Amino acid sequence: MTDAQEPPRPPHLSDLRQRQAAELGQIAEQLQVLGQAKNRLQDLLDAVLSFSRELDLDAVLHRLITTAMELAGARYGALGVLGVLDESGQYLKQFITVGLSEQERADLDGLEFPRGLGLLGHLMRDPAPLRVDDIASDPDSTGFPPGHPHMRTLLGVTVGFRGKIYGDLYLSDRYDGQPFDATDESTVVTLATAAGIAIENAHLFLQARESA
Repeated sequence: MTDAQEPPRPPHLSDLRQRQAAELGQIAEQLQVLGQAKNRLQDLLDAVLSFSRELDLDAVLHRLITTAMELAGARYGALGVLGVLDESGQYLKQFITVGLSEQERADLDGLEFPRGLGLLGHLMRDPAPLRVDDIASDPDSTGFPPGHPHMRTLLGVTVGFRGKIYGDLYLSDRYDGQPFDATDESTVVTLATAAGIAIENAHLFLQARESA
């Protein structure tokens, strides 16, 4: 004859409290993530609205870089403004950088604009957004020129409107050390689209003023 199985013991009160604390912690983390997403969405909306009111081209370009850096939490930002070379190619007529220290700028003084090689030239050949978790190990990377600060991660998107590309926006190295993610990409793509419209409006405003 076998002994009767003992009824299961009810969970100890301390165990219940630990489970409850863990579940509450998870809920708090989820609420924090939702709050951050809401704040980012509001910041993006504010940026889009500010672009719609801006008619100065240089102001649009600099605001695009700084706002993209803020939204993605990036340490470095750059914008390569394209100019038409001929029917078969393009060149950079302006390369704006943000985030470099005075010493880093001095180390890069005298260097020519990027010539469309490596990862920076990728967007000039393929306008699809680009995310790279490790620049050094990417097969398209050609390395950094002498004096260039070390950068590990990259997010690049094209800036344009109605099929016309005005330039390429590059972000590098999030402050938290993590690679850029899909949320960063979609946010910056939306911002770049709004900037493309603002650039088009600034060009039209400049043409109208020159005609007058």
